[in-house]
Amino acid sequence: MLTCTVVRTHHQGRKLDQRDWEEPVRGSVEMASIRREDLHRVVEYLCIPRRQANDPDVIPPLWEPHLLTFGGQGMIVVGFEEIDGSHYYQGWYVRWN
Repeated sequence: MLTCTVVRTHHQGRKLDQRDWEEPVRGSVEMASIRREDLHRVVEYLCIPRRQANDPDVIPPLWEPHLLTFGGQGMIVVGFEEIDGSHYYQGWYVRWN
């Protein structure tokens, strides 16, 4: 499986300056879809899979992802994340390892 690092580019919907980004999260990124009854439809999402079933999410899933940029170093994918029942715009800077 291809590994990468993921950095979240926003905090609660507000864009972060690159110097304020959190530490990158290392892992693999998977895309899946699930029926969300609260949204009344099937929604795609990106996630970093948990190592074990009872592990917490390393970062929240990125719902309804859209590719913003793509290049040799990596890509930026945008969507929304859900934190404490609220939806926030979010971007993931994904760099290949």
